[in-house]
Amino acid sequence: MMGGHFGERLFLHGERSIELDTPEIKRTVFVLPEWLTKNKEARVVVLNDVAQRIIDGVRDQHPAYVFTWMDRKGRRPRFTRLNNSGWKAARRRAAARYPEELGRAAPEEFRHVRVHDAPEIGISLRR
Repeated sequence: MMGGHFGERLFLHGERSIELDTPEIKRTVFVLPEWLTKNKEARVVVLNDVAQRIIDGVRDQHPAYVFTWMDRKGRRPRFTRLNNSGWKAARRRAAARYPEELGRAAPEEFRHVRVHDAPEIGISLRR
């Protein structure tokens, strides 16, 4: 189940996770260091309402990490890779929620969509 939240989170924002608590704006903010971003420039990402609900739903399941998964022994290791069956299942679940969240069917290119690609195929990033 955690893979689903993680996949939805990545689809909605496309960033990786290093989290910073920002109580003054009542949102989770991810600070992405330059070594983690594609263009090698650090950036700050503030979550939208959908992403914030997803993060709130998985908080406190691990003392150090937000994005974890349940292994066969009941432990919660952090995610270390994405292109696996869990990621593919998360994309399918996110595509199924697309009409509910955005009011239209997921695009044919959904399997390949990343947030930075969305405007190019006509997907608005605003609700």
